[in-house]
Amino acid sequence: MAFLRSVEVVVGPKNGDGFKITGLKTAFNIEKIKSVDPNESKIKIYNMPLEMSNKVKVAGNHITLKAGYKDETVAAIFFGDVLKGHRYKEGADYCTELTVFD
Repeated sequence: MAFLRSVEVVVGPKNGDGFKITGLKTAFNIEKIKSVDPNESKIKIYNMPLEMSNKVKVAGNHITLKAGYKDETVAAIFFGDVLKGHRYKEGADYCTELTVFD
């Protein structure tokens, strides 16, 4: 039975070593449209250390978003590139928000 949701973000330079982000609260809004223009999406990762946030939000980084359930399948649902990112305080949390294109 599917109970434990799982989200994994893999991000890094296109031709370099990326790193995996798991275990942090992550929210995302992935929209797909029928158009030749790239789809713009938002990914928010909460309470990431400042050093890691600075590495993640670099424009041009490649990003893969995987989601599913730990006891079933965790599959890639988005592949794209970081357009821009910023870090801000949201209540008691720090949020790194990424604008990404597929």
